[in-house]
Amino acid sequence: RLGTPITGIPSTGYADTLTGGADTEELETWRARVMERYYWIPQGGADPDYVIWAKEIAGITRAWTFRHYKGTGTVGVMVATSNP
Repeated sequence: RLGTPITGIPSTGYADTLTGGADTEELETWRARVMERYYWIPQGGADPDYVIWAKEIAGITRAWTFRHYKGTGTVGVMVATSNP
């Protein structure tokens, strides 16, 4: 319920149930991602962290890092996807 009524908007409403839909990823893909995250504990900027961060982007399935890619203190992250 709304604490303060707004003109033209009812203070109560009805939420219908959600039906249908589709999984956003396959079960095995999800399972592999969870196990990888469990195995590679975040370490504040270590190589595995960059791989995990890159793979959080939709569509990215593989990632690699290259230390000192553009000089001291830089990290290059290369990514690839399995989806066409």
